[in-house]
Amino acid sequence: MAQRPTASDRQAIKPAQTWPSASAAAAFARLGEALGDHTGEVLERVSTRTNRVCPPLGTCARSGLARVCVLTTAALARWIAGECSERSLTPGGEAWEILDDIAARRSATLADVSERCEHWRAAVVEVLAEQAGVLGSSPEVLAKAMSMTNTTLAVNLAHVRETFGAETMTVRCGVDEHADAGHRGDVNDRAAPSLRGVGASSRYLAHERSAGLATGH
Repeated sequence: MAQRPTASDRQAIKPAQTWPSASAAAAFARLGEALGDHTGEVLERVSTRTNRVCPPLGTCARSGLARVCVLTTAALARWIAGECSERSLTPGGEAWEILDDIAARRSATLADVSERCEHWRAAVVEVLAEQAGVLGSSPEVLAKAMSMTNTTLAVNLAHVRETFGAETMTVRCGVDEHADAGHRGDVNDRAAPSLRGVGASSRYLAHERSAGLATGH
């Protein structure tokens, strides 16, 4: 006759607890909301770092990158808060359109934009750490939020590098094939769509790989 399961047996077959738990989800929500409330603080810190160590940019590029900073911080805050998933970090959106425009106009270099992306991460990490202290967030919640920040940076940097690389290739194609400057615009118009199409596909794959930096939330 089959024996009744003991208490230890029942404990062993107890379903695994889902993560994050309700309490952890609430902690993420509070930290994400706090980051969203301090989006302006992130921008201010990025601007301070940039003005101190980066060469100045024109008004158009400067205002565009400031807008990208605000949009990216807001998107990360929503992700941390659980309002969206990492799948929302797919190609497209206003921030990437701004970066594409900056690359097309060549109003900033790849180094200019990449360095500002790194400044953005540093500013977000500082604000997250400060707000985690205020809220009493656990080290695990803060570490996860930091990982999500790194994932966001990786996705955006992949896009920046591909976009600026595509624009460089397009311009070089025009210069090499048509010495007459009057033909360059036509060459750019023909070359850009295919280059951007390849870039979009590669960026999506880069996102899929970089998303592995953070465990599911």
